[in-house]
Amino acid sequence: MHDFDDDDLHVDLTSLIDVIFMLVIFFIMTMSFTLPEIELNVPTSTTAEENDAASESFTVSIDATGAFFINQKNLTLTELQKIIEAEKPQSITLYLDPKSPAQSFIDISDLARTYTSGKLVVKAVKRDEK
Repeated sequence: MHDFDDDDLHVDLTSLIDVIFMLVIFFIMTMSFTLPEIELNVPTSTTAEENDAASESFTVSIDATGAFFINQKNLTLTELQKIIEAEKPQSITLYLDPKSPAQSFIDISDLARTYTSGKLVVKAVKRDEK
């Protein structure tokens, strides 16, 4: 019979470590590190419907000049921020004119991110048929 020494028995882990290292590199290289960008075209709709299901929502409108409105009352961004902060809505519903400046949309998005954890609903404005 052969007498085995402990020195003769060993497992070479080098190849296993190489494979694991290559898998780690593969998964790191395939991950996406950038935030997704959203291109926003605000269409109008001829079939838009009013929906009162979101009673916990705060409704804001932005016209073509970028002015903010609540119930047809023109507000500045600071006034709008104070109202949203006081009412603490669960979400913000935004009626956005297709010709409104992008900065107005970004301002409302920032308010939604700050006060409603980013819950912003953009609704289409019903287009008048001619």
